[in-house]
Amino acid sequence: MIWSAEAARSHWVRAEADAAREAGTLVQLTIDGATPPMPFNQIQCADLKGWAGDQDAAGWRKIVASVAELAGGSVREATEPPAPTRPPTAPPSDLPSVAVLPFANLSGDPDQDYFADGMDEEIVAGLARSKSFLVLDSGVSRALRGRNISPQGAGRLLGVRYLVDGSVRRGAARVRIAVKLSDTHDGHQMWADRFEDTLEDVFALQDRVAMSVAGAIEPKLLATEIARSSRASPTSLRAYDLHMRALALLFTFTAENIAAAEKLWDQAVALDPAFAPALAGLAWVHGAYSISARIRERHQGLSKQFGDRAVSAAPDVSFVLGTVADAMVLAHADIDIAITLADRARGLNPGSQQAWFHSGYARVVAGDLERGVDQLQTSLRLDAGSLLPATRLAWIGVARFSQRRLDEALALAKEAASLAPHYSPALVISGACLAVKGDIEGARKSLKACTAEGVDLASYAEFMFRRPDHLAYFREALALAGEA
Repeated sequence: MIWSAEAARSHWVRAEADAAREAGTLVQLTIDGATPPMPFNQIQCADLKGWAGDQDAAGWRKIVASVAELAGGSVREATEPPAPTRPPTAPPSDLPSVAVLPFANLSGDPDQDYFADGMDEEIVAGLARSKSFLVLDSGVSRALRGRNISPQGAGRLLGVRYLVDGSVRRGAARVRIAVKLSDTHDGHQMWADRFEDTLEDVFALQDRVAMSVAGAIEPKLLATEIARSSRASPTSLRAYDLHMRALALLFTFTAENIAAAEKLWDQAVALDPAFAPALAGLAWVHGAYSISARIRERHQGLSKQFGDRAVSAAPDVSFVLGTVADAMVLAHADIDIAITLADRARGLNPGSQQAWFHSGYARVVAGDLERGVDQLQTSLRLDAGSLLPATRLAWIGVARFSQRRLDEALALAKEAASLAPHYSPALVISGACLAVKGDIEGARKSLKACTAEGVDLASYAEFMFRRPDHLAYFREALALAGEA
């Protein structure tokens, strides 16, 4: 137990000392000459005031002897200089690696250290749910506590690509938590935010902040990794890099780039047949092909085959389960099973805006409109500048169309199309709204842009609307536009 005037005032420190006293394992020293509080002042306490590291100092020898006795060793063994050490590094992995440094307690009250420690542990747990990147255990990064070290230095010591650190300032009944994400390669700050709240329920607050931080960091890392993989030499591409390049192409939503993404995922699976993200990507591609392809049953079969392999290889990875659920909706598979899979993805990673999207989108297709919209709106709230806000807006627009709230649906579809000009659901629902509102020319223009991407509107209708009344209303809109 290291005593100081400040430590002697801490109820937490005294509680720890009392537990050690009762267990018979208390060894005490003072670093500023302060006398330990009662009853610890009745127990021998070494005085290390002004100690500068001399291992032959009487106070230090006393401490070493006491610890050696408790540990069953000798003073010689205890005083042997240890071999130079460094904090454990992240194990080799294709996944990007992240460390969360201990949060600084800026409250000026050591009793609040537990809150700062709890905060970084919750963020580690939140990030680890993603499984799209490797997260170091918080105990590893605590080796750097109190060290004034740059992100680059911490990255070298811990062997990680990204670093999360922050601070907690607590006063009266409120707390302010600051968090930032840095790239350890160049020290660049990629993201930062600040959270303020009351302290009515400390653990609920930690949970909320951790979910928000994890939800914000995941898409930021995804975008950065896509950019990094796109710069990598083609000769050095691994399965992970090929997957990142495929995602970048997929997010453009053009027929040409979806076909190019398929080839990259094929290459990734050739390199690693059990690489679940690429298998899930192929399930999605063949699901998309089944909407408009003449060989519909073949693509539905391939989508199921790749989806089953992906879920078998990674049954607890949110991204994989959500993507396979999406593929099932596209391939016109059992919508209830797709929703169950999407809900599993959301349960595994409740801070993921992508998981909330998959669950909400599947429900809108099934006709569970309000619940689906709620989940899509949650996805938007969690979205901190991700690559895909257009998809959320478009599917909320689909729900509003089914509810015959045409002005709202059209506005959402147009906003989605402005963000992603080739995203078919946005074009289709925009055309349907315009047709019902009487703008036939505008409807035909929007629907023509969609069919130019290879979309078969009759098949698309069956994919987007599983409830018969919603499907009939959409078909009426197509008939008005002359597309029935």
